[in-house]
Amino acid sequence: MPDVFEELRRIRRELHRIPEPAGKEIKTRAYVENYIRQHTRRIRIDHHSDKGLIASYDGGSKLPAVAFRAELDGLPIRDDKELEYRSRHAGMNHACGHDAHMSILLQLLRWADETAPRRNLVFIFQAAEEVLGGARELVPLLRGRNIGYMFAVHVTPDLYPGYFALRGGTALAGALTAEIGLELASGHAADQQDFMELLAEVHAFQREYNDERRICKVTHIETNGYYNAVPDRITFFLSFRSADEEANRSGYGQLLHRMQHNGSVRGVLRNRVVSEYPANANDPKLAERIRGLLGKRFGQESVLNSPFLFSSDDFAFYARDLPGLRTCYFFIGAYIREHNAVHTASFDIGEEALLYGYESLRAIVRMFEQAGERAERTRLFENGSENDESIPPLYL
Repeated sequence: MPDVFEELRRIRRELHRIPEPAGKEIKTRAYVENYIRQHTRRIRIDHHSDKGLIASYDGGSKLPAVAFRAELDGLPIRDDKELEYRSRHAGMNHACGHDAHMSILLQLLRWADETAPRRNLVFIFQAAEEVLGGARELVPLLRGRNIGYMFAVHVTPDLYPGYFALRGGTALAGALTAEIGLELASGHAADQQDFMELLAEVHAFQREYNDERRICKVTHIETNGYYNAVPDRITFFLSFRSADEEANRSGYGQLLHRMQHNGSVRGVLRNRVVSEYPANANDPKLAERIRGLLGKRFGQESVLNSPFLFSSDDFAFYARDLPGLRTCYFFIGAYIREHNAVHTASFDIGEEALLYGYESLRAIVRMFEQAGERAERTRLFENGSENDESIPPLYL
């Protein structure tokens, strides 16, 4: 096996050059499939479609399998980085770290193939995480596979490489993404009509609505106005975030009502909820176990408590829709410079994060392997016994 860090970086950079939109990750999915077929012997590809790719490793265990998820899609954002691995697809960018997550998972998969751990593993490369909620499409394909645990990592530019952050219970907000098209009173720029009244109405709603529990963000506005013509059409693209899905729906309804009754609005042309994601909740006991594991492997000072975040992720669908599944989603530090936010044209990562992400997932596999061996003898771990909360020793 080549130097792990160099291979992680090579894969990540190759994937970074070919970002594709949600649901159309043709080259990306082919890359993942080809890598698995070229570099493994024990890994079986069970599903390959526009929904994503599912691969598995049979470790000979009768205990529930451990699954790991990475995302395939990029974002419709230009790539402004002047680097040799910048995107070759115009107007597309891996501006959220999905290339890093795929790189980590492909190396974990290759390591499992070479070391043959005694635990069944499932590797999920999921399409359309951004906005479209692709996880829902894979849920039916994962039922009946005896998956007991599922993990996902996400790079964060807010922590240095070598640091981790996680939270038990509700960790990420649920999200409602919507689009509202309105007909406006319009005319010559010299006339009295002024759609700024509507914008002021929306801003006033946000100031009243947004707090530490919920937010409404306008992410994009389109009009058909011109230098000397007030528009008669306007479309708002919106995101509501909260731990409470009903709060998102309620907020959306409130804003729509206020828009409809604004004096510059003649009518609603389009009113569409694009997607709804549930809040992402980590299994509390599993999160604490992983916190202890990461602390033992990397040092307790390297594992931070994550606050509740208004970020969202369709990883939440797996916990909600797969009965009995325990999930854990955590962050790996990827700081490289100031002013390096996700979902921006200049986003990049400190690539040391790749190695830490890989090592953290490898440690999780080893933990479950040893816990499974003990469970075969005592049957305590898989029965959820309150008496078996210790962290198994690690194989380093």
